[in-house]
Amino acid sequence: MVLVYQNAIGINLAIYTLFDLTGYSTLSYVITKPSGTKITVVPSVTNLTTGELAYITVAGDFDEVGQYKGQVIVTYSDGDVIKGEIDDFTIYTPL
Repeated sequence: MVLVYQNAIGINLAIYTLFDLTGYSTLSYVITKPSGTKITVVPSVTNLTTGELAYITVAGDFDEVGQYKGQVIVTYSDGDVIKGEIDDFTIYTPL
């Protein structure tokens, strides 16, 4: 387990959806910060058939300390929308 600290930039988030992404038209990862503020980021697909994604954090992603939640939302070309399980993770205060 890797601890992630407030204002960390360049952290590679590995996101596992557990469903086949073949035929998707859009995908996003919605992150809810401890304050309730939501941001939407666009991850890269690392394995289409097993639903593996990656996202590299940028300035502002982890600007709050506390519990975060994340959820993948996939829209397929036929209009179907699937939401992944909600991930819970903690951002810690640096020294």
